[in-house]
Amino acid sequence: MQIFSLAFKQLSKNAGVLLFVGIVLAIFGSSRLFIAIDKCMTIIYRLPERPFLHQNLVGIGMVFVFILLIPIMLTASSLPSILLSFITNVNGLIGAFIAGILCSLLVAFILFETMYWIIPNKKMSFKLTWRGALIAACALEVFMILFPLYIRKFMGNYTGKINHINSVFLDKHLFLYL
Repeated sequence: MQIFSLAFKQLSKNAGVLLFVGIVLAIFGSSRLFIAIDKCMTIIYRLPERPFLHQNLVGIGMVFVFILLIPIMLTASSLPSILLSFITNVNGLIGAFIAGILCSLLVAFILFETMYWIIPNKKMSFKLTWRGALIAACALEVFMILFPLYIRKFMGNYTGKINHINSVFLDKHLFLYL
């Protein structure tokens, strides 16, 4: 027990530094996705690769765009569920559902359009990129609508087992601390 208390004391002293290092590593690790997309687009468009520093700055910038747009998109897509308790008529529910999907689709389109404009090492025009961004946004929206149904229908057995394992694990560890 003394080992745990010493470890927690040391961790609390270094928490600020560990938080900073964790955030920096999370941003750097997340930027690897956009660098991989950049490398794929250089192959597809047959473009020269960016220099290392410029490539990483674009990747980190896209992480911040992603961090900004994804919560907006998820909020817009979950808005109909939130409004279910406030709207009583069927037409209002259908309208809220459609408005949520359209708002989420718009934000997803902006995300993918930004990716298609910024990531390739080539000046891109809206005329060239809007179809790809629209198809990707529609595919993402379909995924966001169908994924909860998939979880409910096909993953019910697994989530029950995971919750049981977690409760047994927590019970054993709580017993040790008591």
